[in-house]
Order: sequence, then structure tokens, then C-alpha cells
Amino acid sequence: MFLLTRPFLKGDLWGNDASEKARWGLNAEAYHYTPTVEHADAIFIPHSINWYAEKRQWGKLEAYNDLCKTHKIKAYAFISGDWGKAFPEFD
Repeated sequence: MFLLTRPFLKGDLWGNDASEKARWGLNAEAYHYTPTVEHADAIFIPHSINWYAEKRQWGKLEAYNDLCKTHKIKAYAFISGDWGKAFPEFD
């Protein structure tokens, strides 16, 4: 996830800074960050799935899931650590 989202983060802000994209070797015209789901091709979930489980924040994942269904797009997330942990709710 870091490699996919890092070119869009500069300091503490998300955006489309061309110099930051160039630094990461990303074609500045090919991809861009959008703050609204209506214009998105995908959602990148900001925390690991483990974080939502540990903080009991399943409602946030369900909200992302609902956005994906509504807008017919995919969401991408990661499970941190190298141990096996299944989340059948989101299979």
C-alpha cells in the first residue's frame, strides 16, 4: 500500500504534486489523487485491516465496502505482520 499511495503524500497532505510523483518515478499524467469517491477508480484503505480489528472499527470498513458497492469500484488494503489471520467478514 505504501508504494501505491506514497507518491500522493507530501508532508501531511494528500494531493497531486508533480514533483513528488516524479521523485517516485510515477507518470504525473497517468494517475492522480481525488478527494471524492465519485471520481475514484479505487479506494486505498488507510490503515491495516489489523488496525480496524484491534480498535474495533469494523463500521469504518463496512462504510468503505458500501462505497465500493455503490460506486462499483474496488478497495485495496493490507494485513500487517507475517502471521496468518483471516477476516472472513471481508472475503
